[in-house]
Amino acid sequence: MEYVCKNCGQEFEPTCHQSRQVFCSTECRIKYHNRKRYAPPGEVCMECGKALAQGSVGANRKLCGDACRINYRYRKQQERKREERQKPRVCPNCGKEFVPIWEKGGTPRFCSDACRIE
Repeated sequence: MEYVCKNCGQEFEPTCHQSRQVFCSTECRIKYHNRKRYAPPGEVCMECGKALAQGSVGANRKLCGDACRINYRYRKQQERKREERQKPRVCPNCGKEFVPIWEKGGTPRFCSDACRIE
């Protein structure tokens, strides 16, 4: 009778409990029962694009390490700030809606220099 590992799919020779053994090794048994801890094969890091290594980390593992996690969060924070800056505003002087052009020195409140001076 052929025995095929339930986790990796390889054929194996049972060591004991021939009628009940379904995994080729203890490692395969642990990985099968703790699937949430292991990155599926072929998954890549969302930041650097490297393949995620099998190993210990949580169920939602998407990044390969601390450096990528920090870079990813910083990049996302900058994207949110950029989106916030590009939201249309209303000029308090003329009531016209405008998209501010950001320069050094603060938040533009008026649509143009003429409205600001007025």
